[in-house]
Amino acid sequence: MFKNILHIKYSVLRFYFCFAFCACICGVSSAQQLSSSNKNAVKAYNAGYEKFERRLYREAIVELNKAIKNDAKFIEAHLMIAECYLETKDPQQAKASFLRSVDINPDFFPPIYFSLAQLEFDAEMYDVASQYLEKFLTYSRQQPAVVAKSEKMLQNTRFASQAVKNPVPFKPENIGLEFEYDQYWPSLSVDEQTLVFTGLIPKNPNNPAVFGNRHEDFFESNFVDGKWTKPENFGAPLNTPDNEGAQTITADATKMYFTAFFFFKPQRAV
Repeated sequence: MFKNILHIKYSVLRFYFCFAFCACICGVSSAQQLSSSNKNAVKAYNAGYEKFERRLYREAIVELNKAIKNDAKFIEAHLMIAECYLETKDPQQAKASFLRSVDINPDFFPPIYFSLAQLEFDAEMYDVASQYLEKFLTYSRQQPAVVAKSEKMLQNTRFASQAVKNPVPFKPENIGLEFEYDQYWPSLSVDEQTLVFTGLIPKNPNNPAVFGNRHEDFFESNFVDGKWTKPENFGAPLNTPDNEGAQTITADATKMYFTAFFFFKPQRAV
């Protein structure tokens, strides 16, 4: 649970770095100051950049690989392909591309080290993550809010490292909740009679696949006659086909505050 919460927070921060990277690349592109002078590499890179902006990440990867084939030290291509791999959920390839960028020029784009730290954190390599964060924090001229969040993440990686090395007894008990899918983020009323949680349920119950076939909904269970009732879906309009989660309820369980995520569905031009 702790790791999942941190991943959400640091994904937001990585979004800032991705935005900064795109702004940086856009700036050097417009000024014709890319690190490569190879015309074929630049042409493929520009094609990849166009695909990247359109969120056609796999197609962008194809073009960016062409750019790298023409110029192996084309650092902007390595950085952009790393972002594409992050977007396509391929952390190992993303990490490899970030490391190639570091090999070419370790100071070209300092936020690389934050991205590497997050990848190592997700892989539970906390000591390595700490090293990357320490490196990132050596660079000046970073925004104060970003520095503060990075320092907080460094504290968490150091804590996680020590927690793994020094485990304590932990014996979770099943409270008897009848729910077949993943559930998390429990909220309990002050009288301990009402439990609200986020359930990760199938979009299509007839599809056995897990990846791409899950969304978040709210469920409620009540403590009756010494046991928890079968959780009930809150239903519409609170729950939608998109994601709702990360809720907290007031002490009397009469109000709830939560996060909703609605997917933008662009219209295809005819």
